[in-house]
Amino acid sequence: MGARMLSIGLLLCLAGPAEAKVGASEPVPPLEAKVTWRDGGEPREAWIDPRAIVEFEASEAGEGAVRAADPGATSRRRGRARLWHLGTPRAREVLAQLSKSMPKGCFARVYRDAPSSSSRARALTGELVVTVAPDVASPRKLLGERLLVVVRSLPATTHTFLVRPPAPVDPLVLAAKLSGARGIVSAVPDWWLEGEAK
Repeated sequence: MGARMLSIGLLLCLAGPAEAKVGASEPVPPLEAKVTWRDGGEPREAWIDPRAIVEFEASEAGEGAVRAADPGATSRRRGRARLWHLGTPRAREVLAQLSKSMPKGCFARVYRDAPSSSSRARALTGELVVTVAPDVASPRKLLGERLLVVVRSLPATTHTFLVRPPAPVDPLVLAAKLSGARGIVSAVPDWWLEGEAK
């Protein structure tokens, strides 16, 4: 009997630290808020990450501004960009603060390809990729009539353009509005994608 109790006591002692270790790290809750858009006619989804923002062109000034807004923020470089993980889930508030101290368009909120903060990050650049119908005689004129500024025509095509909408306009909303409109074949948001050069 004594030997049995000793064995049970030994097992409990060994199990104690392991259980404490598991409980010490709380699981990150799945992302819930999401947006939808159409890509080539197919519906797509992305989940909003409240703990992340992207800095499109990493700079010392940008780093200082983020750390002033959220001292617990950490970052990692992604090409020319820097992906910031915030210490608290307040990306919207941090972006609002950054808009007062940094030039417009330096930072954006981060979306994820799946409802997990470990999935690939993406962010709206604020521009759109628009394909004009091939029977439109003057694509640039049509885009101008819709107050879209042509940034450039995309390679290997004469009917697809990177355009900048009038501010302040949500690119997701405008893309949905333009898709299927007269003379427009498709309109999709221009995304910065983690792991791809931009």
